[in-house]
Amino acid sequence: MSLDIICRRRDFLRSIEVLFAEKSFNGELLHVGQPLVFTTQENAALIAAPTFSLQPEDAQKLMDELWNCGIRPTEGSGSAGAFAAVQDHRDDLRKLLFHTLGVE
Repeated sequence: MSLDIICRRRDFLRSIEVLFAEKSFNGELLHVGQPLVFTTQENAALIAAPTFSLQPEDAQKLMDELWNCGIRPTEGSGSAGAFAAVQDHRDDLRKLLFHTLGVE
């Protein structure tokens, strides 16, 4: 079975819709996720089961779908863009140092 994840931006409603569906290996639709329902829990400390869990490849699908809707990670030191900029700066400094020292 494979999990399809579809995200759709609804600007008018200021929301992003998320659909989960399971398909068989031949592409036949087997199951469709239903809306989440929140219930009152008397003792929140006893909650043992997650709302849902995803395999890493399905979590990546969700991330990709959200990215396609324009959702980006919050800026921070761990962002891929910032890390790439640091690597480029490091490479430039190495080139400058090696050129100054006469090492090619």
